[in-house]
Amino acid sequence: MELTRWAIEQAAGKAIVTTNFRPYEAVILHLATQAQADIPVLWVDHGTNLPETYRFAEKSRAQLSLNLRPYLPS
Repeated sequence: MELTRWAIEQAAGKAIVTTNFRPYEAVILHLATQAQADIPVLWVDHGTNLPETYRFAEKSRAQLSLNLRPYLPS
């Protein structure tokens, strides 16, 4: 947790975290939101994820109150 907090502090208010919403991502997202509750979470959604991934993304968003910034490339 201390390393995550330190890294976010080094960004001077410009930190972001990226995710692909695989199972271990929940740990990273949890640590990041503990260090900065409103940290922007960038998800490049290529549109071909499995339904389970979208369910996991929504569950994570709700449970961690993610400041989710999905991006769907054209």
